[in-house]
Amino acid sequence: MRLKQWMQGAALAAACMAAGSAYAAVPAWSVPLVGRMTPPDHVTFKQGEQQTIAFLPAGGPASYFKKHGISQADYYQMTYADPPNFSYGWASAQVLGVPFLLEAGLDPLKKENMTVQMDGIAGYLNEKISADRSAVFRGTAPLTRINDTKNPRWEGAFAMTYYEKGIIYRESYILSLQITGYRIVLFTVVSDASNPELTENLRKMTAQRIFWKDQDILRTF
Repeated sequence: MRLKQWMQGAALAAACMAAGSAYAAVPAWSVPLVGRMTPPDHVTFKQGEQQTIAFLPAGGPASYFKKHGISQADYYQMTYADPPNFSYGWASAQVLGVPFLLEAGLDPLKKENMTVQMDGIAGYLNEKISADRSAVFRGTAPLTRINDTKNPRWEGAFAMTYYEKGIIYRESYILSLQITGYRIVLFTVVSDASNPELTENLRKMTAQRIFWKDQDILRTF
């Protein structure tokens, strides 16, 4: 009887340990100044710049955005692997400071508070994206304001079509513009638009992120 009880107890303990290990194995992704989130199944992110066809003429995303006033940024390579389906993408967390405002022609915003600056930048992004005939999005604008008391922000998604050497391909963009400390941060996730389920899962990942707290922000100095 004791042996049977011991075996049952051991089996229960093993099951609990396995469940705990499975939970601990869930990949957490922490993006400085943006938040912590859990990538969807079959998706991994690693730090580094992903060379994409869209940015090849400019030398890559980092080089392109640096020319447009964005030098403080982190870039990530994304891989989606669910055999036989594979695709790549990228993500970035970019600080939109005074150099960006000057490059974008938003000089008057320099003297405004952070909320006014964020709203002004969101309007600028909506105008630029909407002006591109290949951009497809829902509603009247790509980005809409999320009136969260603690974390007011702008979020949205759109798809773009590119043509390169006779090949047509589409990319999905998920954007989130937020204030972290005294910085305005634009978080972007780009994936293959031919996989709408992946795009939706990445959107949920972004929307459900845990925002940075004050102590997290202080560690960046």
